[in-house]
Amino acid sequence: MLRRFRFILPVLFFMLPFWVCAQSFPDLKLFPVHTGSSSPAKNISDIAIDQQGLMWFSTEAGELLRYDGNYTKVVISPDQSNASLHELSIDNKNQIYISSADGLICYNPLNDKLKRYRHIENDNRSLADDDKPNPFVDSKQRVWVTSTRGLQQLDALTGQFVSYHTPDIPATFPQKEFNHLEKITEDRQGNLWIASAYGLYKIDTVEKKLVPYYFPHYIWITGIFIDSQQQFWLTTWGAGMIKFDPESGKFSDLHSPENLNKIFYGPCEYVDINQKKWLCFSDYESLILMDPVTEKIKRYFVGTRINNLYKDKSNRLWMATTEGLFIIDNVQQQIISYPLHQQANLAAGEFGFPKFWFDAGNEIWLTGYFAKGLYRFTKNFKFISHIKSIPPSSNSYLSSIISAIVKDKNQNIWYCTDSGLVKQTGHSFHVLIPPYRFNKEKGTSFKNILQRPDGKWWIRSYWDGMSLFDPAKETFIKYEMPKEVTVVTASALDKSGKLWVGTDKGLYLLNDENKTFLSYPMHYPNGSSDRLWNQIFDLLPDNNNRIWLATQIGIAVFDAAKKQFDFLNEHSGIGYSPTFRLLQDDDYFIWAIAQGKLIAINSENRNVQSFGNETGLPAGFDDYGLFHKTMDGNIWLAYTGGLISFNPKKLLAGNMENGKIIITDVYEDGVRMMYHNDTTIEVNKNATQIRIRFAYNNYSISEKNILYYKISQQGLNTNWQKSNGEISLVNLAPGTYTLQLKGENPALNQMPAIASFTIVIPPKWYQTILFKTLLLLVALIIVYFLSRWRIRNIKSKAALQQKIAESEMAALKAQMNPHFMFNCINSIDSFIYSNDKYNATLYLNKFAKLLRNILDHSKENTVLLSNDIETLKLYIELEELRHEGKFKTHFNIEKELENTQIIVPPLIIQPFVENAILHGLRNKNSNDGILDISIQKSGSSIEYIITDNGIGRTASAMLNKNKPSSHGMNISFDRIRLFNQEENPSVIIKDRIEGDSQSGTTVIVSLKTKYRYD
Repeated sequence: MLRRFRFILPVLFFMLPFWVCAQSFPDLKLFPVHTGSSSPAKNISDIAIDQQGLMWFSTEAGELLRYDGNYTKVVISPDQSNASLHELSIDNKNQIYISSADGLICYNPLNDKLKRYRHIENDNRSLADDDKPNPFVDSKQRVWVTSTRGLQQLDALTGQFVSYHTPDIPATFPQKEFNHLEKITEDRQGNLWIASAYGLYKIDTVEKKLVPYYFPHYIWITGIFIDSQQQFWLTTWGAGMIKFDPESGKFSDLHSPENLNKIFYGPCEYVDINQKKWLCFSDYESLILMDPVTEKIKRYFVGTRINNLYKDKSNRLWMATTEGLFIIDNVQQQIISYPLHQQANLAAGEFGFPKFWFDAGNEIWLTGYFAKGLYRFTKNFKFISHIKSIPPSSNSYLSSIISAIVKDKNQNIWYCTDSGLVKQTGHSFHVLIPPYRFNKEKGTSFKNILQRPDGKWWIRSYWDGMSLFDPAKETFIKYEMPKEVTVVTASALDKSGKLWVGTDKGLYLLNDENKTFLSYPMHYPNGSSDRLWNQIFDLLPDNNNRIWLATQIGIAVFDAAKKQFDFLNEHSGIGYSPTFRLLQDDDYFIWAIAQGKLIAINSENRNVQSFGNETGLPAGFDDYGLFHKTMDGNIWLAYTGGLISFNPKKLLAGNMENGKIIITDVYEDGVRMMYHNDTTIEVNKNATQIRIRFAYNNYSISEKNILYYKISQQGLNTNWQKSNGEISLVNLAPGTYTLQLKGENPALNQMPAIASFTIVIPPKWYQTILFKTLLLLVALIIVYFLSRWRIRNIKSKAALQQKIAESEMAALKAQMNPHFMFNCINSIDSFIYSNDKYNATLYLNKFAKLLRNILDHSKENTVLLSNDIETLKLYIELEELRHEGKFKTHFNIEKELENTQIIVPPLIIQPFVENAILHGLRNKNSNDGILDISIQKSGSSIEYIITDNGIGRTASAMLNKNKPSSHGMNISFDRIRLFNQEENPSVIIKDRIEGDSQSGTTVIVSLKTKYRYD
């Protein structure tokens, strides 16, 4: 039923326009509201709009519906209401007070909570009556309720009601309804007025009483509208419309030829596209408009029961009916319909569609297609006559096909017909046929006339090309089209007077000098094929030396200077679809007819706007029919049976009151949260899924609304994503996100609405900074204690290793010292044996001093380098005495080392010096032995170089081959390795070579530099 109803409504409204025109009533078109549901709500009782711009509907089925321009949500179901719902009133906190058949309901959209108010017996502070109490929130946010038991004021904090006494009524009135009060209205001064069965009451809030204004007789007032002049217009149940003057307190009947003694609902005001104000009300299945000045009325039959009317702030008229919700929106009223066939008492098919418009002074002549002759109308489109053929006396079928009409300077009228060019002078007609062009079946097929500045005319024949006609001499000159051309579909003169011709084979330009046509073929626009698409339906030269072409594959623009075609492709919104007619308006917009749509193109930036049935364009308008601009700038199009017209500037302006983006619902893990219409949405830290519903509350052609969103973080931009109005975000990382929402409507000429919101995702307990800080602190403590344990472990191992090394060095030293002293005692013994008392005494003194040094350092594993050098010198002096001048010793010690705190193992190089003396220098045949000892710093080490010019290691080995080997060298190697903490001791022993024989030895010892207090 509803689907059929959607198509019937506009047609029913189109059937009324001539009477509307005669009375200056608007040509209204009613459209079903796109509610985003496959089963639209029916039996809507009341309509209201909240502070956000959301629409609310109550239904007789017990539903409260919220509509946001995209989607309808059932917020109260019949199971929750338990009764039918009726009047709505909304406070500034968006709380909705709802009349029901079972008391008063207050619905809070923030938390989805319902609060009920019911009558309690013997409690005069409760609701007076449960049966459909009418709520009203005034400008001071006071809540009033009327019912069959009078007026009450609700204290929203306590939930209690204060009752106002209804005064006694005159005895002449029926007493049964004296306390039954209807709807409340507030005037501009803040006075509150109540409708009743006896007239009106004004609420005296100071004295808490009702001031009556009685009607002369019993009458039910069903609605009140107060206009800008403070006139009260009252709808009644059974008595039509009446007026009330609050100054005098008098009522007056409206006198109208129409019978208005019926039930009326919902008075409100509607302003049409010409800014004229109308009073609107309804009686069952008709919408009624009243001129408040003349009090004349007009009924518009709707075809279903009208329950209520509501006008929003954007002048949209909403109509609640038993079959759903409908709207009258001025955005969709710009295109006006004129069903001319009704004036001519013909069916639409018999009338045909207008093909050509001719302004005949006080009349408008329209040619009818196909083969429908000529229709004459007054300027107000009152039908005058129908001429079936030109000449009127002709019975030829070809004479009824009239394509164009012109008037010459002598006031003669010329007709282009398929039977020839017809000249009318007064009441006489003369048919002119070119001698070279006539076909009995096709005739001359003359389609249009182009008047040249020189007074001659170009006449286009669909089948036979172009002719130049001289109206003074009534002669034709033939201009042959190229042989490939089959039909000539369009012709036009540019601003320089050049003739352009459109054909089935492309675009042609007439060369006036040789009377030939230059061809400009069009190739497939995307270059993917060499195929030619040359079918041209219309031509339009503009003021910039461009030719606009309506073609088989859309709109093309030919640059005459560059000889280049440019196509408006699918990105322009037109696509490669057939386009049939072209026209330029007063603002240089190019208009086109393309497959059931009306296209407007900005000729400079090529922006495109399209208009279809949703903007009021009738589905049956014809692609090949009339496309005409009148002197007032209006554009006229043809449809079967009549005309439509619009003002291009107003149509392009569209609805300049843009809607806004709003978030309607936020869900956390499927549970709706309280959202206070803030720009910041902070969700629960434990939520894993966030679902956001948003809307673009534009209600003009809402089915064309398109929604987008994009979400970003920390300045990282993302692309717009299309949405159905719902966004689902799962497992978002903690942080702050920017949510951008956009709504646009390509059917309206307005900027997109964009809004930005902030989403805050708090971290879970284990993601908080405190937890992470504590976790880091615990980790640091653990690392600290592990490090200390590790350090203690390493120190323990190092100390153990050190003790082991010291024990080994002590043991080695223990082995070293007896070995050294044994050699020294042997030397003393040698002096005593030789009775050399002097040297024995000298030696013994030096030995004692050496022994004292050794004993002083016996408890230490290391000594100062300077002390060790002193001990080494004492030892060498003893050896020099013992060997009686066999060698001399040279010391080269870096001065920097003599007074430092560098420590070394005691007597560390003594075994190497001893070897040099005992095995190298002592066995030398001469007494020119030289012992060089160099102690220098080398990088991070101390380098000892012991050089002798003795017999060398090979000769020494031969002399001592049968003697036991000394352990002194091996002990020194181990001591050096342990001191340096290395695997192999840093000792290099090299033979000195002179000529072909060895001449001594060089020993290099490296010790790591260590200081006493390291």
